[in-house]
Amino acid sequence: MRKMERLDIQKIESYWINHDENKKRLKYREWELLHSRHNADDLNANLRGNRISNPTEQKAAALTDDELYRNLNKIVQSIEQIYEQLDEDLKTIVNMRYWDKCRRLALERDSYLCQDCLKQNILTPADMVHHIKELKDYPHLSLTLSNLVSLCNGCHNKKHIRTGRKEKIYSTKIKVIKSKANEEKI
Repeated sequence: MRKMERLDIQKIESYWINHDENKKRLKYREWELLHSRHNADDLNANLRGNRISNPTEQKAAALTDDELYRNLNKIVQSIEQIYEQLDEDLKTIVNMRYWDKCRRLALERDSYLCQDCLKQNILTPADMVHHIKELKDYPHLSLTLSNLVSLCNGCHNKKHIRTGRKEKIYSTKIKVIKSKANEEKI
């Protein structure tokens, strides 16, 4: 087995980070190959000729003949296979490691500014990155850059109140309990 070089590891990491985007590109390429006017004409021409007469076989042939589709398919399947082989602890470690990278990319993309404040023409530094679709409902989107938005603390707190999260909010005030001693009985 060949030893992985540093560049190989970096390439796999980039595939990992862009996994959801690669899946979208793969689906789009499939649609493009199967529904484009050019391929439809080819499929009809093949029906008249003696080549492939079964439409399903024609579609399979169109996909396997396309180099971009084959490469994207290999990348997506390989990353999914690697992830499936990990145990739960390693999956957690991997997600935490790539969360920092995704968080940084989201902040850089948004120029370290709160996007909600920016919509109101207010420049506020972003303190955190928020999952647009809730992490507990969509864990598979946890590392998807398009599901992340940079927010300041105030806007982030407003987002969670609007989404109906039922978490208890703790007060920072000190509560003083008044009490008096029990009466002594002799």
